[in-house]
Amino acid sequence: SEKQSLHMLLKEDFPSLSARISEIINTSNDEQNKADFNKTLEILNKMSASAASITTGLATDDDYADDAKVDAALTIYDKTILPLHEENSKLIQNSIAKYSEMMKAMQAKKDTSYQLFNWVLVLMLVVILASGVISLFVSRKTIIEPINELKGIINKLGTGEITEIAEDRSNDEIGE
Repeated sequence: SEKQSLHMLLKEDFPSLSARISEIINTSNDEQNKADFNKTLEILNKMSASAASITTGLATDDDYADDAKVDAALTIYDKTILPLHEENSKLIQNSIAKYSEMMKAMQAKKDTSYQLFNWVLVLMLVVILASGVISLFVSRKTIIEPINELKGIINKLGTGEITEIAEDRSNDEIGE
């Protein structure tokens, strides 16, 4: 069972993981990122080679019965695979911390962008409302009031009151 697990790990999992890491290296724009993942890939390949040497040394059930071969395999595991695993774990933890910081920085930029966007929307709303109020005020003073005043004078003329003359306040159609 352990032999099968190690064999599957060497034949399926390591190649799949190596391919994914290589893809990350090829698509990354960050040189430090590439260097970190190249180092991870290098360590992974060393671990894979060491694990392969263990499976070669312990290929049969009789090899597992041979104390010298089991001790050699354990030595490879203790002296090579475990230190490489610890080094890789530290490298991965550093990468995770680095990416966590990058994600926080991107989130902060995104939050700032959203805040700026919200302020722009509020400012646009204020400008639109102010424009509406100003337009209403201007149209009331320059169009509606003169027309209502003219309407009142025409109504008075219609009833026979000709005592009032409209003042000429502007040079537009209503003022003439």
